[in-house]
Amino acid sequence: MSKLVLNYLIVNQGMGSKLLSYAKTLGLQGGTIFMAHGTINNSLLKLLNLNENRKDVVLIAENLNQDGSQLKKIADHFQFHRPNHGIGFNIAITQLYKAKEEGLIKGESSMNKYELIYAIVNKGKGEEVVEAAQKAGSSGATIINARGSSVHETAKIFSIEIEPEKEIVLMIVKSDIKENICQTIIKDTNITEPGKGVLFTQSINEVYGLYEDNH
Repeated sequence: MSKLVLNYLIVNQGMGSKLLSYAKTLGLQGGTIFMAHGTINNSLLKLLNLNENRKDVVLIAENLNQDGSQLKKIADHFQFHRPNHGIGFNIAITQLYKAKEEGLIKGESSMNKYELIYAIVNKGKGEEVVEAAQKAGSSGATIINARGSSVHETAKIFSIEIEPEKEIVLMIVKSDIKENICQTIIKDTNITEPGKGVLFTQSINEVYGLYEDNH
């Protein structure tokens, strides 16, 4: 029995089109590319003003069969095992969590090691979400400027209306600290108040290229 998943691939700027072209050779059709920037908690990079790196975020829907996902082939081809070459993960679309203005809607507890925290906030507020998350244990994030036709195409995938001048914050975190991070974001940014934003989480099936600083 097949299962529909959404592949997320975060690569350096300019690599998104190459990734989509390779994905087509694997039988994957279509995709959406966002312009974004990454944040890494590194004091030396911040001193050199190099801590914000331009990124392409590629979303590709895939109908899984008995052979599994093509994600690993993409990760191997683009050498995601090497630092700063990319991060790839996929999420079952049926495991989507959405939030209403009144607050966070909790789904069933995840049995997976990692989860994706997804926040949609007004333009200029993304860094506040990142700062709150880092205070609670998150090591980094990707901020997407939610503007342009590609954003609206992706909004249809998630059945979420995204108005212009928004920022989307993506954070991959360990499941055991996810709830604390979400509650810190809610407390520090008031994201669940009307007009402030949307916050939800998704369970991650696979992840490649995630760097964890153990120092």
